[in-house]
Amino acid sequence: MSVIELKCPTCKSTIMYDDVAGKIVEHKAHEQPKTDFGAFLKAQKTRPAWDDKFQKARDEDARRKQEREELFKKVSENPEDLGGDYQNPLTWD
Repeated sequence: MSVIELKCPTCKSTIMYDDVAGKIVEHKAHEQPKTDFGAFLKAQKTRPAWDDKFQKARDEDARRKQEREELFKKVSENPEDLGGDYQNPLTWD
């Protein structure tokens, strides 16, 4: 009897396959380690660091939006500040 041991890369289980008989001889499920609730709580305590990063990103986005609005207002009040003549890109002449 020639038995081949195969390990599943997804679920980490082990399958013993008999290539002569063409059958699965044994299947062993991978033991999942028990999760520790205390470790989960410690991981949740580091969460405010992410909240700070998200808040900084929101503030930066608000600042950029304000700058765009100011620039648009400035240009809409005085379009000559754009400089140069406008050329329609669809004109073929």
